[in-house]
Parts: sequence; structure tokens; C-alpha cells
Amino acid sequence: MSMVRPTNPVDASFSEARWTLPNALTITRIFGTVVLLALAARGGAWYFPWLLVAIVATDGLDGLLAKLLNQRTTLGARLDSTADVLLAAALVACAGWLRPDFVAAQRPLLSVTLATYLFAGFVCLVRLRRWPSYHTWLAKTGWALVTIGAFFLFSGGPDWPCVVALAVVVIGNVEAIAISFVLPRWRANVRGIWEGATDPDA
Repeated sequence: MSMVRPTNPVDASFSEARWTLPNALTITRIFGTVVLLALAARGGAWYFPWLLVAIVATDGLDGLLAKLLNQRTTLGARLDSTADVLLAAALVACAGWLRPDFVAAQRPLLSVTLATYLFAGFVCLVRLRRWPSYHTWLAKTGWALVTIGAFFLFSGGPDWPCVVALAVVVIGNVEAIAISFVLPRWRANVRGIWEGATDPDA
């Protein structure tokens, strides 16, 4: 008897459950991002960098809990990507309010970072009909470096850690573009380009 592939192109290891602890943490990260924006709009506060670190820490925690509790969900992958986009946009806005000198000096690099990110999303939408939720190792490394760089940036430290972080993010965006070209069908949590051409559910 022939097997019919599901019409929903989602990793079969993912559940369709919605209300899980990892998803709740991701939603908390979204609300925390709004708080960051409000603080930056008011000129920041001494605890602003620490709040940023706490918010980003939930990114790693929700993924870890999802694996440990076997609660990886399609909604969770999409929420995580949404939370990442909102936090990235918020960091740019916060930098514009609190460190306009950095934004002015690094405008070309910031522009390239944004352009490669949007193009990665465009390619995935056109070819696979969904926004990317790959969460590659390179992307995770980029986020970790962004957190470190933003902490220094908003606490009066040097700018170069943030510059290095943005460069890594650009490389991660380029990898995401390549993955969208080689991936047989959309799925979340692709560790890197080396497994992009494989289909675990084939």
C-alpha cells in the first residue's frame, strides 16, 4: 500500500499542541521586548542591559524545555521566529534611541544585515511558501554574540563586539538563503546547510 505524504509540510516530530510551557516562555519574551522598547523610549535604565540578557535567555530555555519535555510544536517554532524578529527590530530601535552614534557609524553594516535577512525571508516565501524557522547553529551563535554585543553597547562598553555579532548574523542570513534553495520542503529547526538537502520524513 502506498503512503501518502501529509499535505502540511511540517517536520513529523512536531506536535500541533498550542498551550505548552516552552510556548509560554516565548510569549513572555515577546512581552519583555515591549518592555525593552518602553524603557529605551524613556531613556533607558541601569538595568536595561540585564533585562535584555534575561529576555534572550528565555530563547535558549524554551528550546531546551521543548526538547526535554517533548513539546516541540509547529506553533512554537513560528512563535520563536516571530519573537526573534520583534527582538531584533526592537534592538535596532533601542540603539537608535540610546546609541545613535553607533547606528550612524555602522549604518552600512546594519543595512546589509537587514537586507540579507529580508532576502532570506523572501526566498523562503517564494520557494517554500513559508517564512524560515531554521534556527541553525550559526543563527544561534549569531544571537548569542548579539546579546553579548548589545550588553556592551548599552552598558557603556566597546562597540566592536556588536560589530562582530552583526557580521556573524549576515553570514547566518546567507546560509538561510542557501538552505531555502536546497531544502526539499519547508521544515523548522535545520541545524545547518549540510542537512538542508535531506528530508527526515521521506
